[in-house]
Amino acid sequence: MITLSSFVKKFCLLSIRKTCRCVDGFCENIAFSPKQISKVFEKARIWLPVKIHAEQLSNLGGASLAANFGALSADHLEYLERLELRQW
Repeated sequence: MITLSSFVKKFCLLSIRKTCRCVDGFCENIAFSPKQISKVFEKARIWLPVKIHAEQLSNLGGASLAANFGALSADHLEYLERLELRQW
C-alpha cells in the first residue's frame, strides 16, 4: 500500500534526480481532498513547484490552495467563486 508520506518521498527523490519538474494535484470529490493536496504540496514545494486541477466539478477550495502555495497554474476552475479571484 502506498501512503501519502511514501508518495511525497518518491516525488522528492525524483526531483533530486531531475526526472520530475513539478507536482500536479487533482483536488475534487472524486480525487484528493484539499487536506491531502495541502499535505503533498507542503512537502513537495521544498523541491518542486506545484500545479493544481481544481473546481472542475465542485468548489472545494482548490483555487485557494493554488494561491496559498504559489502554484504555477490552476486548471479548470469552472466552479470558482468570484471572491476567490481576489486571492490571485
